[in-house]
Amino acid sequence: MASATSPRAETIGVEIEDAHDQDIPTEPRTIPARTSSAGTAHLIGPGCLKLHGGLPRWEPVQGQNIMLHPEYLERILLYGSTDATGSALRLCWRKGIQVVFLTPQGHEILGRLQPAGNCPNLPYLQHLAAADSAFPLAVARWLVHEKMQATVTALRYYQQQGKVTAAGDRLKQLERLKASADKAKSVNSLRGVEGTTAHLWFEVFATLLPEGWTFPGRQARPCHDPVNALLSLGYTLLLNRCQTLLAAADLDPLVGFLHEIHPGRPSLACDIMEPQRIALVDRLVLGILGRKRLSPGDFETTPDGLRLKSDPFRMFLKAFEDEFAATSKTGTHREQTQQRIDELIKRIRQRNISNA
Repeated sequence: MASATSPRAETIGVEIEDAHDQDIPTEPRTIPARTSSAGTAHLIGPGCLKLHGGLPRWEPVQGQNIMLHPEYLERILLYGSTDATGSALRLCWRKGIQVVFLTPQGHEILGRLQPAGNCPNLPYLQHLAAADSAFPLAVARWLVHEKMQATVTALRYYQQQGKVTAAGDRLKQLERLKASADKAKSVNSLRGVEGTTAHLWFEVFATLLPEGWTFPGRQARPCHDPVNALLSLGYTLLLNRCQTLLAAADLDPLVGFLHEIHPGRPSLACDIMEPQRIALVDRLVLGILGRKRLSPGDFETTPDGLRLKSDPFRMFLKAFEDEFAATSKTGTHREQTQQRIDELIKRIRQRNISNA
């Protein structure tokens, strides 16, 4: 069924599984896309994004058409078997709207339309900085410290709720890891500290899951258990958000500092998202499972591993968008991401000035 969230919801989403429901309108309707501060439209295929009356219109293979208002949109995410006409893409380009094509479950980016920005020399400065051994080490140390602080914050949060045993010992471990990060002489050493920090957190994470859910430890895709499948989906959504924000800032998402450069991998996006993994994705997964919004029956087995079915998938997308736009003492996750990107740009430019 093609549907959109209510005006108070955070995203526009489209589902096509129940297209024969009797309450589907026969005429397309205009739905404001400004339903979140993120300005994101989630469109799930099969279908095509076209231009109609000067506005982009999503036309699914089954179900109702949905009109989108380009002046309210920042990005359009197209999932699965989707297409877009040249006129629709040209409009998005002129309006500065990012268009991202993803796999059905959002695990991988298949293509992206990225409107031009205002700092054409920044990627060049970024590449120069990446070739300077001292600069990647300093940036990697900064990011590892940020991730460790996020881990400390999460531990203390769950400790206050009485859900973490021996929290004091784990906090002392993190203090020792911080000292190791301060003394690290190479990015490889910092990667080791980051990996140990992640392992320590996932040991705690496993104890926080509600009854009926288990976590065998973090596993790379394909995921064969529900919790890892949810984490992978959440990390992919966060990675995509970081990648588009980096590209919008005219940084090269492929050239990172903490993560090694690997063909096709957005290493810089992996860098930027590290401090937000726990605060956004891990806590989101714990909250969804704790509130019993998912059950084991909401997953299906595919050749690519376990994944959410259509309706639960759409619910998870909505929950992610809600959390990404939620305001806290430190600002929304979008604002935190942008602040980290701005700090990186500042460091890159300062290095260029000092070496001039």
